[in-house]
Amino acid sequence: MYSTDIELPTKEEINTWLDEQVEKKFIKDKKTWIDWQFNLNNSCKENDVYHQISNDESTIDENVAKHFHQCMNPKYVKLFYYTSASVACKIIKDGMLKGTDPYNTNDPFEFFPAGNRKLAIDKMDAQILCFSTKVTSAALWGHYAEQHKGVCFVFSIPLIAYFGSTNNNCHWRIASHKETKPIKNCLYMVEYCSDRWKFGFHPSESALCSKDVSWQWENEIRMICDASDCDYVDDENRKFYKFPMEYLESIICGVKNTNKDRLKYLCKCHVNREIVFDQCTYSQDKFEVYNTIVSDTYINMFPQTYYQNYFKSYNPFNNYINNSNIVNFEKENMQTIVSYY
Repeated sequence: MYSTDIELPTKEEINTWLDEQVEKKFIKDKKTWIDWQFNLNNSCKENDVYHQISNDESTIDENVAKHFHQCMNPKYVKLFYYTSASVACKIIKDGMLKGTDPYNTNDPFEFFPAGNRKLAIDKMDAQILCFSTKVTSAALWGHYAEQHKGVCFVFSIPLIAYFGSTNNNCHWRIASHKETKPIKNCLYMVEYCSDRWKFGFHPSESALCSKDVSWQWENEIRMICDASDCDYVDDENRKFYKFPMEYLESIICGVKNTNKDRLKYLCKCHVNREIVFDQCTYSQDKFEVYNTIVSDTYINMFPQTYYQNYFKSYNPFNNYINNSNIVNFEKENMQTIVSYY
């Protein structure tokens, strides 16, 4: 549960922090940010929050203060990005990750909710960056890291809980990244479902972040990026993004990888900070691969919202647990789902 030793921010500290976010252009303005961060299903509760922080005579609800504390103190979460050795060298030299066209992936139903395919394409001009919460999966190493000859980039990303979601998705905002649109430039945990979501008037987060249960082994976390925000477009119209690379922490080479020294040299030449390296080994008793740097990331390691008392009818994490169609949740972590750190 939330630690009683943490000193919650005062109204003045919250307003100072919000002013800094506006000045840095991380957020448009206070009211807009509160709308996105707290508003659910057209509820008027965001007006109450804005009133609490802007009215000199009002008091701040404890849960609101806790939620602001999380926003002001993001939690760093490790995510894993698999690729081949040759692509890894290019990523290090160029300092960018390639976005994936959601309509040209190995899953024919990507961004294809129930209904009209053309409608879905017309609705979104986006790219996705795909990460996993698993680093010990032999299947992931085999499928996405060149049959264990590739690498896994380890990113440590500062996240805050995002309570502006309109569905069951676990949803987080990158604390130091400019907020442009409510859906894009955020992280989502993919939902594995037996039925496709319907596509409504606006792009549904569930339609954009759901896959068939047969893909559950990927344990995917995805970032939906605005195509217009990319930093580079090559001759094949592929789009590349720089900002994830600032969160690169370490590189793990596959069991069969022979390029570790070259990768280290490239990091020394092109990355202006130290990157930790390791190489996988096979488990002696399980169908897993291990390294000495990092282990798998579980959902209880992500920041969770404390703004539950205001929206008892909607708790995205309870919905995530209770939805019988979602099968990629680690049951042993259910008791810690609302833990803070």
